[in-house]
Amino acid sequence: MSHQSLSPAVVYTAMSDDKSTQTRRTTSTTSSSSADERLYMPALSSFKTCSLVLGLLVGFFIYLSTLGAEFVGVMLWGREILNKSNHELILFSLMWNFITTMIAIVILSSMRRLVTIVFMASVSKERQNAEDVLCELLSYMEGRFAVGALVGICTSWNVTNVVLGMRPQIIQSCVILAVACLWCRVTLVLLGSPEQALIHDDEEEEEEEQDQISTPLLNV
Repeated sequence: MSHQSLSPAVVYTAMSDDKSTQTRRTTSTTSSSSADERLYMPALSSFKTCSLVLGLLVGFFIYLSTLGAEFVGVMLWGREILNKSNHELILFSLMWNFITTMIAIVILSSMRRLVTIVFMASVSKERQNAEDVLCELLSYMEGRFAVGALVGICTSWNVTNVVLGMRPQIIQSCVILAVACLWCRVTLVLLGSPEQALIHDDEEEEEEEQDQISTPLLNV
């Protein structure tokens, strides 16, 4: 009967090995889960810059189209434009601005759709927080696009004022730009979801996360 019993040391060693293996697997699972929450995107800064530059270009062309509204009015009505009432001229300007604004919104919506399609096609299906990462990526794009459009419009306005010799109007344009940027910031803080920092472009951090994933797996 004595040869069939196990010593306490053997039982303790086996239980210790099982607990150690289970702890390592738990650590590996936790590290993998934490790494899955963040997405490494090396071109994140370039993505933000491109969104800002595209907004600048859209704002510039919106302002040019606004300058062309008067030319279009003259081509449509000729000298009769001088006989138009203020209400008719204001209505024409509002309609023109509405059309140009809708063009900017269509461009932004197309960019949003394009980014969504590319992201969902390239992201791993095993990632559980893909929608949250996509929302953060879109917030980066939309915020910088809107600010870029405002800066493009106000900068073009200032250049026009300098060329026409209306330098006192520059202060008014700068005030409008500051108020618009402040309004965008307040809107993003109050109505938008805060950035969760689910996307990063730090190569060293990515290497550390990969080491945390691979090290426990090698020790199992």
